[in-house]
Amino acid sequence: MSVLAQLLSVGLLGAGGGLVNALLTEKGFVLSGTHRLPDGQRIWRPGFLGNAVIGCVAAVVFAGLYTPLAVSAVSDLTSPYNLTVQAIMSAVVSGIGGARLLKREVDSHLDTASIASLGQTVQTLVATVQRLQNSLPGEGA
Repeated sequence: MSVLAQLLSVGLLGAGGGLVNALLTEKGFVLSGTHRLPDGQRIWRPGFLGNAVIGCVAAVVFAGLYTPLAVSAVSDLTSPYNLTVQAIMSAVVSGIGGARLLKREVDSHLDTASIASLGQTVQTLVATVQRLQNSLPGEGA
């Protein structure tokens, strides 16, 4: 069996595991969709198909990193640098982790900017309230 066929087999089994996970955790095969939170924010739930895709990717990545498939060459064997399954799967994991790190960094900068903007808005609001209080006629005068 070729390396690709083995990885596809592992992926199909991983997708099956993702479907079992969906069945156990989401009370059945829930379809994907967006849901609105009470604060107005929207979240996307991947549903059972998302679980299957994640199960497939996870199984292929772990098989490509931690099984004998990891050392299988996927490039031309005459090349001085042979690309292995492990190298490809490491790139996938690096991409996922790198994307999470970048997202966290961007979110941190956005949070900092939002807090600074909120502080300026509060200061402006306090100054406006103080001006309004000073412009009102005094009680009992």
